[in-house]
Amino acid sequence: MLRPATPDDLDFVCALQARPEYHALIAEDGRDRLLGYLSGTSEQLLIWTQDDKFEGFVLLSGNLYGSGKVELRRLALDSPGRGQGQALLADLISYVFDDLGAYRLWFDVADDNDRARRAYERAGFIHEGTLRKHWHRRTGDKVDLALYGMLAEDRKR
Repeated sequence: MLRPATPDDLDFVCALQARPEYHALIAEDGRDRLLGYLSGTSEQLLIWTQDDKFEGFVLLSGNLYGSGKVELRRLALDSPGRGQGQALLADLISYVFDDLGAYRLWFDVADDNDRARRAYERAGFIHEGTLRKHWHRRTGDKVDLALYGMLAEDRKR
């Protein structure tokens, strides 16, 4: 289940995004910036739970309630590699298209993040292009970003 984050959730988010295994995969925001996402109109920080246990978080961006285009800015699982990615993506797709009424969900992912790319493609996202040497990782290297998207009419039901 995806739900809006609260200030009480920020310790979980901060700890998860600070893990060394995520340094090459996602950006990291400080607590103040995360707090801003809780009250902002252009970003939305969501917590993903299963059986009342924190399992991950999602950061969405864009004009969530106006343009119909939603960007997935960040996604992280507490225990990656256990097959939970598809469940989180299914909840995310449902939230964006059904709850927000968007017509497009898009994001970029490091081109060398093969596990994530396979998960996104299994969930029905389409590789739409590549931005070469576009992202400067926290680790200092520059990497290509693969662009993915899904339209409401393309989604698996």
